[in-house]
Amino acid sequence: MQATGKKEVNTGALNVSNQLMKKLALEGSRDEWTVRIRHTVNKGTYKGKKQDGHAFEGNGLHVYLDDSMRRITMIKREKTKQAHTSKKTVLDQVMDEMDILLTKLHEYEQRITEEVSLADKNMNALYHEIETASFNATTGFQYVKELQTELRKRRLVKGEKVRFLAVAEDIDIVKGRVQEMKKKAERLQKKQEDYTAGWPQSLNDVLSGND
Repeated sequence: MQATGKKEVNTGALNVSNQLMKKLALEGSRDEWTVRIRHTVNKGTYKGKKQDGHAFEGNGLHVYLDDSMRRITMIKREKTKQAHTSKKTVLDQVMDEMDILLTKLHEYEQRITEEVSLADKNMNALYHEIETASFNATTGFQYVKELQTELRKRRLVKGEKVRFLAVAEDIDIVKGRVQEMKKKAERLQKKQEDYTAGWPQSLNDVLSGND
């Protein structure tokens, strides 16, 4: 959850609508764009209230939310200042994707935790109902079937939660390494851009044979 002034944004509730996908002619899947937008709001910079809504910048995007901070109103791509740095290299793209995947993994963990909590709540409610109800063989069988269904649901999400906890420490290590890697690469890229400022070629031009 991203804090914004006195407001908080529940990024897990943000979704890119099919209507917005068509309006902006966005390439890729709706799920991919939803992950990118959530990542921008969660990790990017809040720029205040603009004409298109509450603005967030990051990951090469400008994202705008409505006053309730629950609906995406507009998505714009950032305009780069120099032509030779307009395209990210494969290294940049891979690091961005790693960051986005780690954010997606965090959201998945939250979803699994919520499902385990919901399963426990449903189980307790059913136990209480069985404890206080008077029933015959028919209704008793229905209770057993319902209880079996809830137990199986809980077993499935609980099993995934156990798997996640088993690798949680490794995931945290990867997160730290990715952030260190991005900072190091960005620092060296800044030096490279200062040195090559004004050059008509870019690295992508050289690698694509357009030199």
